[in-house]
Amino acid sequence: MRYAHQNNFHDFFLSPECFRMFLGILILTSYHSLPSEKMYWCTDDDVDIQIVRNCMPKNRYLEIKRFLHFANNDNVDNGVPEKDFEIKPLIEKLNDYFLKINVFSKQLSIDEQMVRYYGGHFLKQFIKGKPIRFYGFCYNIELYQGKKDPVEKDLIGVGEKVITSMVNHLENPEDHELYFDNFFSSFRLISLLSKKKCVEQPDSIVSISVG
Repeated sequence: MRYAHQNNFHDFFLSPECFRMFLGILILTSYHSLPSEKMYWCTDDDVDIQIVRNCMPKNRYLEIKRFLHFANNDNVDNGVPEKDFEIKPLIEKLNDYFLKINVFSKQLSIDEQMVRYYGGHFLKQFIKGKPIRFYGFCYNIELYQGKKDPVEKDLIGVGEKVITSMVNHLENPEDHELYFDNFFSSFRLISLLSKKKCVEQPDSIVSISVG
């Protein structure tokens, strides 16, 4: 509601129940696709989805979507926000909940994944032939924000940093098998993982895909 008030819409209010209904519509639209978002409220026989119309009016849904904001604009340092400023609180909250469930799988895959997005954003990328799909259970998300500035470069590469960052979230790294492809792999990375007992233990291996 803060974002709506910051834009002088002081009458905007959102209850927890209403927000859950909004999320329910988003989940439904993820697997029940229509050519236009507004068609979910259409009463024509070939596209009528009564559950959506009964759940929430179209204008109310669009209003919530307009003011859905995860970050407080008042917290922008020196007027120059980080690249992931607007979505970072959501990612951090999701990662917290993922870890609360605990890492119950022995075999863990670390890989990049595309997110379907048709809007305009400076972080948006196009990789020809890269499939957009999701499978398995997620334990941690890290948003790729492009190359870092030279002053921010570390002694390890981007791929190595991704793997070590993910491993740091494991309470007992030696209890898991890590799977990642050649993009992340290097001799230095294997050496770093061996210090965390992720390589040399009999019950824990690193599998490097060459496909």
